[in-house]
Amino acid sequence: MSRTPLNFARRWTSQRAARYHFVPDFEDGDLSRPTWKLIGDIGDEGYTPPYAPFYPVPFQIARFRAIEESGSGATTPRSGDATDMRLAVAGSVTGTEIEEAADTAYLVLSDAPESFPLTLPAAFHEGRAVYLADATPRPYVTSFEILSPAGIGWHREMLQPLNVDGSGLSDVLLYQPTGLTEPGALIEAAALMLGTTTLDGPGEVGLYWELYGASADEPIEYEIQIEDEEDGGFIDRLRRIFVGGSEEGGVTLGWREPAGGPVSPRAIILDLENVPEGEYSVILRAAWGTGQQFETRRRITVLR
Repeated sequence: MSRTPLNFARRWTSQRAARYHFVPDFEDGDLSRPTWKLIGDIGDEGYTPPYAPFYPVPFQIARFRAIEESGSGATTPRSGDATDMRLAVAGSVTGTEIEEAADTAYLVLSDAPESFPLTLPAAFHEGRAVYLADATPRPYVTSFEILSPAGIGWHREMLQPLNVDGSGLSDVLLYQPTGLTEPGALIEAAALMLGTTTLDGPGEVGLYWELYGASADEPIEYEIQIEDEEDGGFIDRLRRIFVGGSEEGGVTLGWREPAGGPVSPRAIILDLENVPEGEYSVILRAAWGTGQQFETRRRITVLR
């Protein structure tokens, strides 16, 4: 028997065994125009290159609108620009097989085969690489990659564009609280950004977001819920989940406050000390004016 099929079998495996996944589809049998499946299931094929081990690494990405600052310090959304979506990105190698060998990471956005509108390097500092980057609002394959002598660190996911027109809400960015001061701008929150959405033995975690389009001092109604991804229910008996708030929180934490203007940054700290281990979604809602309501979700994993 030829050895070729045996070698082939060793390299091509199920997606569970292969860390690098790419399977082309061919429309109408035209082999000259392949398209790649970006999402597969356990039965699909995958490939792990033989020249270096691939290691999944933690990652967090949050979408915002690019803003411009006037001479008076006021901020407004930037409009009419080709790059008016801003990405805050952080990746980590802490606790991974390449932690000691990792030096530089790359953030790569691809919008088509052989098209890479954005490639940014960043050095690691205390195990994290952090980016603030502007991009045209469109779908991207987002890749976080580390080349090191110990192997290749890798995270890839599909990124959908943030709506940058009219009123709206950014993603929620997870950050590590320090001291008593909450970040008042994206650049401050990004400096504290967690390089993961997995919280290992968490106590407090910071949430930062921006609201767009409200008038200065217009009352904003905020709500936060934490949904259990396994059973679809909501966490309803958390002690001091809203740091500085009451001892007991119900299904929904709600409050009202005035908007800061066309761009309203906001940060709060949640105490997740008594949240059981599991998969959750932090759901943030904001409503103001005549029926305008927006919602964003951040999935987290709690470990104990």
